[in-house]
Amino acid sequence: MPRLLVDSDIFCKLGMAGLLGAAFSILGVTAAEAACLPALQHMLRRGKLRKTFGDANCDGLIPEATAMAKAMDASSEWLDRLVGIDRIDIGEAQLFAMDAHSRRVWGALMPTPLTL
Repeated sequence: MPRLLVDSDIFCKLGMAGLLGAAFSILGVTAAEAACLPALQHMLRRGKLRKTFGDANCDGLIPEATAMAKAMDASSEWLDRLVGIDRIDIGEAQLFAMDAHSRRVWGALMPTPLTL
């Protein structure tokens, strides 16, 4: 299970600025411990991101996206709750739904909540 879910827009912006590795380091994870949406590689090769950020930028980001795990499918229970919210795009809704599902699963497995 990944320790960090990465939004596609944030991935691209940090990656193009050369700050993705630094962000992972600050958050205490490696690229292998982070997960992106399964569609990210396709979006970098042929999709909207390529049109938005350009061929050279997207080509440079493909190896970094390939090094990351692919996030699991979002729970339809949580996704249905999030899709209609203004200002949350579908990719963000998928990440939030995955996180909510993970927290519920971990909550069921952990007899005592963790406190930090």
